[in-house]
Amino acid sequence: MLDFLSNYKCYRNPTQQNILQIISELAPQEILQKPRYVMSCWVPIMKPMISLSDFESVVTLENLYEIKRPTAKNILKLIKSEPVTEQERQCLDHFKRYIRSLQGKSLSLLLQFITGSDIISP
Repeated sequence: MLDFLSNYKCYRNPTQQNILQIISELAPQEILQKPRYVMSCWVPIMKPMISLSDFESVVTLENLYEIKRPTAKNILKLIKSEPVTEQERQCLDHFKRYIRSLQGKSLSLLLQFITGSDIISP
């Protein structure tokens, strides 16, 4: 219990009598104050984006995310390669076949491994 409470910077000795008081003091900080602080840090960055059409509503934002979600077809469109030898062409064909065999989270993980991002960006 001490280890758990130390993660929340609470170093009081919990007892059966004071554990509810400790939790009631920590809860507002963890549930309200920390998220509020993070939100206030992001406001200056996100404020200019409100005027963009993709950020007008939750639905348009979800559509934007859906467009950026990787599919085998979209990833294959991004590959720019001009194989010189037959071995290079075969290797590229095997790689494309491998990409077509992936779905969902596996595509995101492959894209993240190759590009560092799990979504398709221009």
